[in-house]
Amino acid sequence: MFNLFKKRVTAKESGHQTWLYCINLAEQFCLRFRPELQAAGYVKNPDEDRRFMDEAMNLHIWIIFCTFGHDNSHDTILEEFNNCAMTFVLGQQGRGVSMDDRFKSYYQAYSKDIETIKKRGIYTDLAKTALQCLVVNYKGCEPIIEMTVQMDIMSSITATHKLQNEIRNDFKIK
Repeated sequence: MFNLFKKRVTAKESGHQTWLYCINLAEQFCLRFRPELQAAGYVKNPDEDRRFMDEAMNLHIWIIFCTFGHDNSHDTILEEFNNCAMTFVLGQQGRGVSMDDRFKSYYQAYSKDIETIKKRGIYTDLAKTALQCLVVNYKGCEPIIEMTVQMDIMSSITATHKLQNEIRNDFKIK
């Protein structure tokens, strides 16, 4: 993803590459889960598919902010990432729940999952929250879908942490 031959990058380059990474994560998520959700009857028409794709993008924007947001050294990267995402974000205004409210829901569910992990329990709060946003009329009774979505989200968070460390350790931001 990043040019490994280039050791000095601008925050703009890094933020833009992070935006492209986010788009790729969301696209891969859609490709993996659309057939399953269509088969279960949750994505039945073009409007529902559009909602699914938009919400997948919202979810992955949240993942970037969740992982990068705890490190102040990435503020300039996040600022540029936010600039890249702004066209998408502005297009979401007036479509139901605000992104702030959506992000609060994700953070609350993620916090519950972290507490459950500490207790060595089974955690799917984040997946259930995401599925309620991703599809219309999610019934919450699809444990296999919930577990696979949960694993995908958590692996995306882990991969994004790895990317964050790679940026911090391998690149000098100009």
